[in-house]
Amino acid sequence: MTRVIFWGITLLMSMLASEVWSQLSPDPGLLYSECHNQVFWVALNATFLEHKTVDFAVHDKFGKRFMVTPKLSIQCGYTVNFDYFGNVIFEASVLACQVDNENDERFSLTLEIIISEVTTASTSYIHKMSCQYHPWQQREIFCSTNYMEVSVERGAPDIDAQADQSHDWIEAFPDTITAASDIWQVVFHSPVKKNMTVHEAFQLGYGLNTTESRLLLRAPFQTAESVTSVVAGIPTTSIRSTTFYRQSWMLLMVDTAVACPTDGTRVADQSLIWSVPLQYPALVAYPDSFKTISVTMGANGVLLDPETVSRSPYKLITNETHITIEVPVGAEGGYIQSEVQEGEYGMVYTIDLMLEHVWKDDAWDLSKHTVIHPVSLFFPLPPIVKNETDVEMETFVVTIGNFFPDAYLESVRIGTAEYPVEDLIKYGMLVKTTYPNRTISYTLTVSFQNPDVTEEYLPIHLTTYILDVVFNFRVGPENNPYSKAVTVQFDLIDAGLPSSVGYCEENFLNLVIPNEKIGQLWVPYVNNLALNDDLASQLGIQEINNETHFWVKVPLSSAGAVYEVITLEGITAKFSITAKYRKTLATMGHFSVSCNFPLRDLIVCIPNGSIIVTASEDTLPITDLGMTTLKDENCTPVEYNETFAIFNFQLDSCGTTGRFEDNYVIYENEIRSKKKILRSDVAVITSDPLYRLTVLCKYRRNSTIQQYIPAYGSIVAPPLPSNGGPRAKRSRQILDIRVRLSRDMKYTHFYTDEEYPFEKNLKDPLFFEVVLKQENASVELSLETCWLSNSTGFDSKRKWSIYENGCEVQSTEYLTIAHPVSTAQVKRFEVLLFASADGTLKGPVYLHCMVMVCDASIYKGSSDLCMKQCEMGHELASYESKQYFNLQGYVSTGPVLLAQPTASAPERSTIEQGNDSCSIWMWLIMGSAVVLFAIAALKQSVNLNKTNSLYRSVSNA
Repeated sequence: MTRVIFWGITLLMSMLASEVWSQLSPDPGLLYSECHNQVFWVALNATFLEHKTVDFAVHDKFGKRFMVTPKLSIQCGYTVNFDYFGNVIFEASVLACQVDNENDERFSLTLEIIISEVTTASTSYIHKMSCQYHPWQQREIFCSTNYMEVSVERGAPDIDAQADQSHDWIEAFPDTITAASDIWQVVFHSPVKKNMTVHEAFQLGYGLNTTESRLLLRAPFQTAESVTSVVAGIPTTSIRSTTFYRQSWMLLMVDTAVACPTDGTRVADQSLIWSVPLQYPALVAYPDSFKTISVTMGANGVLLDPETVSRSPYKLITNETHITIEVPVGAEGGYIQSEVQEGEYGMVYTIDLMLEHVWKDDAWDLSKHTVIHPVSLFFPLPPIVKNETDVEMETFVVTIGNFFPDAYLESVRIGTAEYPVEDLIKYGMLVKTTYPNRTISYTLTVSFQNPDVTEEYLPIHLTTYILDVVFNFRVGPENNPYSKAVTVQFDLIDAGLPSSVGYCEENFLNLVIPNEKIGQLWVPYVNNLALNDDLASQLGIQEINNETHFWVKVPLSSAGAVYEVITLEGITAKFSITAKYRKTLATMGHFSVSCNFPLRDLIVCIPNGSIIVTASEDTLPITDLGMTTLKDENCTPVEYNETFAIFNFQLDSCGTTGRFEDNYVIYENEIRSKKKILRSDVAVITSDPLYRLTVLCKYRRNSTIQQYIPAYGSIVAPPLPSNGGPRAKRSRQILDIRVRLSRDMKYTHFYTDEEYPFEKNLKDPLFFEVVLKQENASVELSLETCWLSNSTGFDSKRKWSIYENGCEVQSTEYLTIAHPVSTAQVKRFEVLLFASADGTLKGPVYLHCMVMVCDASIYKGSSDLCMKQCEMGHELASYESKQYFNLQGYVSTGPVLLAQPTASAPERSTIEQGNDSCSIWMWLIMGSAVVLFAIAALKQSVNLNKTNSLYRSVSNA
């Protein structure tokens, strides 16, 4: 692990400062090296190794190169690991095979670092370092993470003639007699006795070597000759062996037994506890003579003197059976890393512990036992959630913590909407707090009136506010996801709504409401728009708000008035105010007034495409209103008497034409008297009509003709044919239909109004989306007729039909492909245009669509009446089927400039996010526009060839 500077550390090791040089000069900071007791320690900086691989090679004193492989590492004493920060750590024993040894005191290592990238050749750096380690104890055991090593003085111990005849030395003696003088022999005593040559031991993964004064054996933890046992409750691996050879007239036998603990770590009271046995049976032949000389602990390769340990949070405890190190979780010298395990957040505390134990017994003068033990344990840390809701401010305040610095909050889902942390901080809804111990908490503030907060109303005027939040984190160096769901609830007692009073005046509707809690508890809305001064001015509404009452005076001609009934008996109009909860804009109730008025001249342009006109008989000469028609003479009055005639028709019927002027689409028709035919013996003379009344309805362009399903009567919608069946009762709601052009087939990014016109190649498909903005899932949208033309007019020549009778059209010049959607309120289709020789498919091109809407819920649940288009192989051809799609509208978009593709034309792929805009005019589209006007009666007589005409117009913008 990377080094840690402790509190005035005194090192208990003999070393020489490392010397570093390189054949190639690496970038500064690539590596760092130190001498850690009997270990060469080299760290490679992780920031230099991203997307790269690292290999190591060692050079002996003769310059021979050896690649460091896993097998060579175990046999020769090398270790390669990663530390907490991702740095690569290389360690080598001072007795490693290729280390240059000077009298067992000074040791030199030549390390080659090979860094490779996938796309480039590898680069090698030579790093040399020297360390001193002495004096040596008579026997030293070193337990690394991947190998066990024992080294002893070559001349000791002598054979004890008084030893027990069953001892390993005695068992090995006969084999020494037969060994050749120049061949080493190794005898393994457990689990069964086995002797082998040095070559055979190397084949099994062992490493044997001699130095100036020492003999060593290095072994893996798992071999056929190793024994795994439990010593004093600690799992341990041991190998009992004797190594021997003849030299001149002397017989040398060396005890090379080795034993290392493999675990012993546990957690108690937020402390990490590591215990090892005080004695190892494989190493202590005479337990009664065993005596501990010293016990020293270390961290991260550095031994600590007793004074440093006493000042640190560490505890070093020795008793009759164990040596124990206790480290409080989070103590200095270790590393903390956030981690998610099985969906639970917590921390991994990592520290490299080290223990050095020196003892003596009757068999050995002094034995040193050194263990390197990296520890990494997971501690669950469930986040703490505090509900600090501010009742007076009517605000949820939720704090979640504490998290470590390597866990960061990525996003927060409030209700069903997900918000990036940056946006929440920007708008003051989220505060990040860092504490002195570097842990972090997050405080989320959400107003009760936030639309993402759920409200539940109870009849006792109790409102329950529910905040559902999911905090989404990224944890640890691998950015693992972690989510914490929190639900906070608060009950608030609210006052009920007051009672209103309505009364009628000539040409006015009046509504008086006690102003209790207006603006505090609830706010007035008219057709989903807040009733403020601007809206009142637009609608011609007079407002008076005093200390006791809120009074609204609405002209009959106001677009805020809804015509419930228009018959020859009179007009029934209604004005409604919706009380919406100020905090969430949820509907609390309604106030309304209805009044009856005498029939008068008027035009009602309903945003669903219906037009209602009353024509009066105030002309000279007197006109027979029963003989009047629209341009299409089959369209006659639905009601008439001697004074008035009432027409009710759709904008795509009865000869109605449409045209564009600036940002408006204007629909026009005409009421006229039927032509009279004068017959004589020689000729038939047709006179011009005596009565002519021009009808205009004006809508804002590109906002579409909104669908308005009226209630409380049938006048404001086109009549259903009389077929003897029941007529549906209709519910009142507002439907909003729009068309837009997608940039690609994913339908995630669309062209904005400001980008028109733009150029497209003929080979590029056009992706259209028609959307019905409606919360009522029973309302279905259908495309009846769609066409492309080179003109903006509604009555433009239909050059290329895209949809006919609700079905896609396929042609040799273009192809229409419907795309599947998940809701009946959205239609998506693709138009593929092919280049033609005569160039007729050149821009500008406009899309026009007539759409139909059906509400299955108003037909007593008979959803079959809302028949799907082109389903089961039939079209919406019959009037009996079409009658239920009686709510029609018209939408258009464009222009798109089509150009013939060229060989050099580049592919364009641009994704831009358009901005939606809203204005008060959208409400006027969604409401009916009514203009009352007076018809000036012509007082003078006219000839039959003269036309007495009246002109009326109405604007719905």
